[in-house]
Amino acid sequence: MRLHRLRSTRTSWRRPSTTRLLLKAAWLEICAVLR
Repeated sequence: MRLHRLRSTRTSWRRPSTTRLLLKAAWLEICAVLR
C-alpha cells in the first residue's frame, strides 16, 4: 500500500496541473497566516 501511494504521488507531482494546485493551496495558506 505504501509503495503504491508513493508511486501515485510521484506521478501526480510530475503533472503540472497538480503542482499548480498544490502551490496555490500553499500560497493561500501562507496569505491567511500573514493576514
